[in-house]
Amino acid sequence: MDYNLSGLSTREFEHVSQALAQEILGPGVSAFGDGKDGGREATLEGRVPYPSELEAWDGYMVVQAKFRQRTDQQPQDAVSWLKGACSATSCWGR
Repeated sequence: MDYNLSGLSTREFEHVSQALAQEILGPGVSAFGDGKDGGREATLEGRVPYPSELEAWDGYMVVQAKFRQRTDQQPQDAVSWLKGACSATSCWGR
């Protein structure tokens, strides 16, 4: 099923991201408001059945949503932007 998310505001996108995190990771997800850098995050600590029940995560996790205002790019350009934004903020936990 496809969903057109391009009509969401930054705040609405954040709320969708937080709701998805809570649905997938569980009620231990704590959502934050605007941060100093304008970023809005959620965190959780403890054991969660992600990525699966057998390989459950146990520890501290930060959930961060990346929102790109411009939609006039080719998909590969948007992917490059996301990879750059994630490497600048250590999205992958490295």
